[in-house]
Amino acid sequence: RGINYEGKPLPKVAREIQSFSFSGLKTAISLAARGLPLQEEESLLGFCRGIEESIVDALRYKTEKMVRQTGCKVLGVGGGVSANQYL
Repeated sequence: RGINYEGKPLPKVAREIQSFSFSGLKTAISLAARGLPLQEEESLLGFCRGIEESIVDALRYKTEKMVRQTGCKVLGVGGGVSANQYL
């Protein structure tokens, strides 16, 4: 699903690709930020929240798909991602 911020679509992570690579996302976010009023704290927080939602959506979708395909019964999450409260 795409996330919009102030009427502009934010970068999406490709759901159809099985890997969890986020290659190119930093560039896409940088390009999406151009022209947005991010000087105000509320605008910046909203933009960041939209990006986080987009990334978590892709992680959730891909993880659920792989669990269904493999029949996995146990899932471990590690590293910095595991500290994300929204996830």
